[in-house]
Amino acid sequence: MKIILLLSLVTRCISIDRFPWYDTSLPLETRLDTLINEMTFQEKISQTLSSHLVLEDTERFLSKYGDIGFGVALPCPRVTGPPAMPSLSTAKACVEWRNSLQRNITTSSRLRIPISFREELLHSAGVPNSTIFPMPMNMGRSWNVSLVRTIFEHIGEEARASGVDLAFAPVLNLATNALWGRGQECFSEDPLHVTKFSNAASQGLSNKSIASQAKHFFAYGKISHDSLPVDLSEGTLHDVYLRPWKSWVEDFGGRSVMVCHIRARSQISINTHPNIKYRRHIHLSMEFPWFAIANIF
Repeated sequence: MKIILLLSLVTRCISIDRFPWYDTSLPLETRLDTLINEMTFQEKISQTLSSHLVLEDTERFLSKYGDIGFGVALPCPRVTGPPAMPSLSTAKACVEWRNSLQRNITTSSRLRIPISFREELLHSAGVPNSTIFPMPMNMGRSWNVSLVRTIFEHIGEEARASGVDLAFAPVLNLATNALWGRGQECFSEDPLHVTKFSNAASQGLSNKSIASQAKHFFAYGKISHDSLPVDLSEGTLHDVYLRPWKSWVEDFGGRSVMVCHIRARSQISINTHPNIKYRRHIHLSMEFPWFAIANIF
């Protein structure tokens, strides 16, 4: 919960007497503890939610979450039904909509916790007219780690300008199964190669104040379909599929993961199971401060 809220505790023009968790003179742990102690159970649950919010749902969204706040939303809402509304065809329109939603939440919610805005950021900022770079598989073929770091710095800069603070990137999976339909999202099938490039991508985003939500924990590229089970030996598990994750946590300092759909070694790794058991596989203590989010069926 503290890591989720940390994405939202930015300096704002808010009374620190009423909302002491915005007092930057206090230690961060004190601010987070004060905020968590003030939150109701409903407010805590609401901070764990993520929405594919569409424009038509904005009024209904605010009526439901305006008082208690909300966790994560897209900075540029999806538009339902043909034709798409032309007002959302520009980055400026998306930023204005995002700012309006944020303004409503931070003035009407009880605790004034801002929404965190996320985007995929695999190869672009995800808003209209943003720069589109090659897919990660093609980036990996460059064998140029510093170039990839620079690319993700540019992605992060454009994303930050649109209000994004959380990236569903990079992909730490290994594209070891040619039948898998998402190989283009991976840097390669080699664990060392993926390790170097994914850490560089996360560092590039971090340099522009974007938090990384690495995905998909952990052996997603081993399968040929989203929901098929995976059977791995202990050696393959550690030396191949968990290797990028171990480095991403220990060397880069990653704190947030998206779990995948699969069942690996008879352990469910999807939405209903936070993969707590697999912490021991990457040599982490049970107190390690990370959090997991569910993937989408």
